Amino acid sequence: MQTNQTDYVLIGYCDRSTRKAIVEYDHHVVEIAGVPGVLFTFHLKMEKPAEQNLVIVVFDNIKIYPTAPPSVQQAMERVEWSNQKIIVRDDP
Repeated sequence: MQTNQTDYVLIGYCDRSTRKAIVEYDHHVVEIAGVPGVLFTFHLKMEKPAEQNLVIVVFDNIKIYPTAPPSVQQAMERVEWSNQKIIVRDDP
């Protein structure tokens, strides 16, 4: 039996201290509202971070990535998430 597969991206913003806590964990699995997704942080590696930094989590293909440590998961709770999911694939 095949289940429906919907992949989506969730974006949010974090402050500098949260950015510092997560920046080294590109392609690590975190949970957002109980759903595991892959954290992308490669774009946060800049000399001067902004006051608000873009956080990206992709809900796809989590099995091939390591789980982020608890400190990163705690930092994710401080991210201000968008209310909109960006659908990237919706297989029936």
